Amino acid sequence: MKKYFYFIFLPLLSNIFFQTCNSDFPINERIYETGLKFQNQDAKTVVLMDDAENRIKLVGFVFTHCPDICPMTINNMKLVQEALLKEGISDPQFIAITFDPERDSIPVLKKYLEIREVNEGNFEFLTSTTQNINKLLDSFGVFAAAGDTTYIGSDPSYFFAHTDRIALVDQKNRIRKEYQGSVINIEEIVNDIKKLR
Repeated sequence: MKKYFYFIFLPLLSNIFFQTCNSDFPINERIYETGLKFQNQDAKTVVLMDDAENRIKLVGFVFTHCPDICPMTINNMKLVQEALLKEGISDPQFIAITFDPERDSIPVLKKYLEIREVNEGNFEFLTSTTQNINKLLDSFGVFAAAGDTTYIGSDPSYFFAHTDRIALVDQKNRIRKEYQGSVINIEEIVNDIKKLR
């Protein structure tokens, strides 16, 4: 009877244990757009997320004229990148995506990263058509809406109300976790990335 008990229940207990261990790291079943063409800060065409398949990805959504949340989001992504590099981990891909393609030209994206001294070795800042960007935002569940436009001379000035979001995407292009981009816990994300490796 005891042998029968162990034979039946130990595998069940083991299964419960392993499910519990992974319960803090669920797989998001939401399907996001892949195969969309973007350009990075070096004017290289990138097919999202196909070009980074089989790599862990940390994806942030920003625009360069943002006065507060977006600079903090980029800086936090940079801090995660630096923390990983200190441990010799350089395989994750860091991806920032602008939702303001009219003003965020490729030279603007390049300058933005240079001013913030971001290591571009595995960090890309991407832009695309408004249509492609909106498809991606919708599928990631990110909201971005431009406010009223004013003009300084002939230059338009406007800001976006937007979701404060960084997403962790695994090697199979599945969303595994989401964070508030401007106030993340660096150690938490570093540990989450390590769990996926």
